[in-house]
Amino acid sequence: MEGKSFRRGSFQSSTSDEDLVEVGGGTLDFSIVDDVPPLDREMMAEGNTRAAPRFASLFPLGTLLRSFSSYNGGGMNGGSKMMDFLEEPIPGVGTYEDFNTIDWGAVAYVLNYFLYVLWALLFSLLAVLLVRGFAPYACGSGIPEIKTILSGFIIRGYLGKWTLLIKTITLVLAVSSGLSLGKEGPLVHVACCCGNILCHLFTKYRKNEAKRREVLSAAAAAGVSVAFGAPIGGVLFSLEEVSYYFPLKTLWRSFFAALVAAFTLRSINPFGNSRLVLFYVEFHTPWHLLELVPFILLGIFGGLWGAFFIRSNIAWCRRRKTTRLGRYPVTEVIVVTAITAILAFPNEYTRMSTSELISELFNDCSLLDSSKLCDYLNDFNSTKGDDLPDRAAGKGVHMAMWQLALALLLKVFITIFTFGMKVSRGRAR
Repeated sequence: MEGKSFRRGSFQSSTSDEDLVEVGGGTLDFSIVDDVPPLDREMMAEGNTRAAPRFASLFPLGTLLRSFSSYNGGGMNGGSKMMDFLEEPIPGVGTYEDFNTIDWGAVAYVLNYFLYVLWALLFSLLAVLLVRGFAPYACGSGIPEIKTILSGFIIRGYLGKWTLLIKTITLVLAVSSGLSLGKEGPLVHVACCCGNILCHLFTKYRKNEAKRREVLSAAAAAGVSVAFGAPIGGVLFSLEEVSYYFPLKTLWRSFFAALVAAFTLRSINPFGNSRLVLFYVEFHTPWHLLELVPFILLGIFGGLWGAFFIRSNIAWCRRRKTTRLGRYPVTEVIVVTAITAILAFPNEYTRMSTSELISELFNDCSLLDSSKLCDYLNDFNSTKGDDLPDRAAGKGVHMAMWQLALALLLKVFITIFTFGMKVSRGRAR
């Protein structure tokens, strides 16, 4: 180490530890330019001279960068002092690390509220404009029209390429907007569109309407199989709901199509859990006979709710024809989306998607689960072996029950007005 740029004996000192403590409050400057080799100093100076005109054209960004470069000494030495710049406190804010740990409180909540409503409006507006401008047949679930086609009627363009493309795009946008609707019905329409397009590739099915309807019956079964992860349920749906002519050979072909659709979904694994659905139930303990009572009550409530929803939705659809919203479908979608987003954001169970909500309701609780539905009082003294003890409900569980009750009332109210709008939609769960 004989070069000019290094100082010999700079770390040699005869002072004791006490002397070092006395000078401990001093400031050590490790950015001495003399410690940099002469060649590097010339390169840095030349680099700063050439870089100045480039940044000058980017005012005020150039001014900020020049001042920042002059503060750091420029060049490579400036990069070494980046941390010193970030560690310096800013008046009224603090350091960079303090800025990231600030609890913004109401400001963050209002900003998230605004962005939630804004994105919901943008998604729904884009969906209704695409449907109105390119494929009017893409609105609704499509199941009633599929039943009409399978009964012998012809609706030209309803199962075409543009309908398939716009239906696929707007279905994603409609579900992402947070509207109270599902994707199961439109998936049946999408599957039938695919089946109809494939029929045009073969003369046997292109010129024979009876053969084409058999393909559409199998496509409907495949659509339900993908939507719910239930191949047998898809076949039963096609047999009972949409098909008017369903011979035995069509039954087996529909079952095969539903199995292939379910196998393809399992291979793609879109949910990341190696299952056909996002939510599933695992039984770790046997059920008791007394548990049948709440299931019976749940079935009764489901039937009453279904009857109430059907009557209310039919009444609103009749009323819609006489109102201004019925004449302006785009305005109707925007208004319903705005009301849904404004009312849904304060409640975390209406703010999240329906799939996430059902998944959280189906998941088992553990000792380390942070969900409100799993906020039980822990009593480790009563633990028997590796089994979780019977624990009392905490404050989080009571709060979650109230929030779920309010979410139910909101879903009941808003779903009645959502069905019938000019967007791709299915049955809300």
